Amino acid sequence: MGIHDGEFDNEVPNYPPAKDGGNYDDVPDGTYQVWVERAEIKTSQAGNEYLSLMLRILAGTCKGRCIFKMGFFTSEDSRRYLYYDIQKMGVNFERWSQLRAYLEDMIGVKLEVTQKTKDEFTNVYINKRLDDIGTPAGADTGTKLPPIEDEDILF
Repeated sequence: MGIHDGEFDNEVPNYPPAKDGGNYDDVPDGTYQVWVERAEIKTSQAGNEYLSLMLRILAGTCKGRCIFKMGFFTSEDSRRYLYYDIQKMGVNFERWSQLRAYLEDMIGVKLEVTQKTKDEFTNVYINKRLDDIGTPAGADTGTKLPPIEDEDILF
């Protein structure tokens, strides 16, 4: 049973057509508590490298949805702002060539971010790092995953 034996073939004609840009509404502008689910160095279609962060929202009506932040290395100003954002995450490095070695340190970090849209452009600003109550910033808590909420418990 499954996708290869045609079990689901009759479902496809019943799906509504996809909307332009996907079937998901954008996350509304606002301030969110998130955790870094993915941190990667990618290359744009123009050939420019950038830091790509996938941020998972932890609470509120958008809980579980993602915000994406990109930080480009194309100008001195963009690198400076990106460096400040990375420092707010609690990651410190001395050379841009070292950044790949620190990507794993970004995974699981909890942040407060603000998303703002002006015209057709959306920017995501890292406000500060969030740590568990009573845990100093930078302390090793043994895990970087978000805490289990009451509604996550199955019994």
